[in-house]
Amino acid sequence: MAVRKRALAAGSARCTRGLAAAIRALAWHDERVIGRRYSNLAYLLWHESRTLDVAPAIVEALGPPRDAADTLFGDSGTVPLMALLTGRSIAANEVDTNVQRYVTGFEDPAALASRIDSAAPRFVLLRPGFGVGGLPEIQRMARRAYAPPRVFEDERRRSYLLFERRTGDPRR
Repeated sequence: MAVRKRALAAGSARCTRGLAAAIRALAWHDERVIGRRYSNLAYLLWHESRTLDVAPAIVEALGPPRDAADTLFGDSGTVPLMALLTGRSIAANEVDTNVQRYVTGFEDPAALASRIDSAAPRFVLLRPGFGVGGLPEIQRMARRAYAPPRVFEDERRRSYLLFERRTGDPRR
């Protein structure tokens, strides 16, 4: 029985490698040239292959939470991962911070900034001009209540700003 399982596993691995090689040959492009059209599969592969190479540095800067109130807020593309990697909760349970909720008028950005400010997360992680990092209300809150940010830059030269709440804030 054990021999049969090993044979099935080996066959499955060969099939997976073969399928990966076929998809790479048919749809993968190592670089994207602006103006050139690519298949939907190529766009899907690029999207699913994105990396966050700055994650270890950001996790190190965040460190472990001091207590249950040591929360995090920010962009929906990065904060859930950072929360999981550090064992933190997301401030005010605002996990879905997709900017479309706010620019469409479905949600009020001023109300979001007020909720987050009241929750007083220790850290705010934003990408300048992207997602909730592009909302003026969130930018004003970050400048007012947080120390100047630590800046992390990924391999694609995208910046991530990590704000830490000012130590004199009575809510901390």
